[in-house]
Amino acid sequence: MAFIQALRGAALADADRKSLDADHLFVLALRGLVELLPKERKRLSPDHLFILAVRGTIKLTAEDKQSLPPDYLFLLALRGTAHLTQQDKQRLTPDDLTHLQMRGVV
Repeated sequence: MAFIQALRGAALADADRKSLDADHLFVLALRGLVELLPKERKRLSPDHLFILAVRGTIKLTAEDKQSLPPDYLFLLALRGTAHLTQQDKQRLTPDDLTHLQMRGVV
């Protein structure tokens, strides 16, 4: 019920937010109806975080980037959505890193 109310624009109480499953949180964040709290981000899958980052809905934290597979990091860096730290670069394949270097991304 809380999910439907949020879709209609109602503010969610903390208890309602906690009761939502990860998919509902993802949809609400994707539509810009809620801003995800750090503990809520931890509940989202890497796929959810990737899509939210691609859409510009969230800025990735270091913890978010750690949960993403290297392929997602590569794609986000290629788009200019994610800044890669040295630790992030070490997770990429040599081919991916070379590709990013040739494009001037890293």
